[in-house]
Amino acid sequence: MIEKQIWAATKAMFAGGVHYDVAPDSNTLPYATLQQVGGASVNDLDGPDTLENPRIQIDVFAKSRTEANDLLAAAATVVCGAPLRGVPLGAPISSYNSDIKVFRRSQDFSFWV
Repeated sequence: MIEKQIWAATKAMFAGGVHYDVAPDSNTLPYATLQQVGGASVNDLDGPDTLENPRIQIDVFAKSRTEANDLLAAAATVVCGAPLRGVPLGAPISSYNSDIKVFRRSQDFSFWV
């Protein structure tokens, strides 16, 4: 399961931890979430292949835009390097949640496993 490998590779970067899908309400900043948001079906003439191509979204939540940007860039460096070898799908996106005053930076990555 690629999510476990991503979690292990990035957890030390975030004081609030790395969480699957959603983070606890009382979470310490910065933190990250990751979730599978799709992927490509892998089939050949013999039917489904044993390879999988999940699309994993990483969201970083921080107190400032620059912190969120820097942390996502650092996480991207880790997940795109060996042994994970993820491939970024498009550019990152940024947002701000004014209700909880948190900046978010998000990007999707493709993996072959």
